[in-house]
Amino acid sequence: MIEQRKHSSIVTGGLEQSKGEYRLINGVFDPAQATDVLMTLIEDKIRFHQRNNLTSQERFGEPDAASTRRIDELRLTKDNLAALIAEAASSGQQLAINCAIEINLAADASSETGTARHQAL
Repeated sequence: MIEQRKHSSIVTGGLEQSKGEYRLINGVFDPAQATDVLMTLIEDKIRFHQRNNLTSQERFGEPDAASTRRIDELRLTKDNLAALIAEAASSGQQLAINCAIEINLAADASSETGTARHQAL
């Protein structure tokens, strides 16, 4: 269940900007549960960028550079997390995992390219 931690709206220059922070993961997990939760999240992000690359390849004849870079980063993160989880498993420990995202509305996302909009995903 996603828990909304805080949400606010501010008016700047006549435009309302909303932002919020949402807690995606919050708990203590055994290594098997942590693997399931974290690897599912990372693998889904990798698939997102792989689809983005395929779309870019079909439309423009080349993969999306930001998605390619992000896939590499996510794979490294996945390997690092797997090592940490294995360490917890071998020592009989659990993992406390807290993950929140902050969302802010962008000023003018419609004028940005798809690559610029998604490069930090």
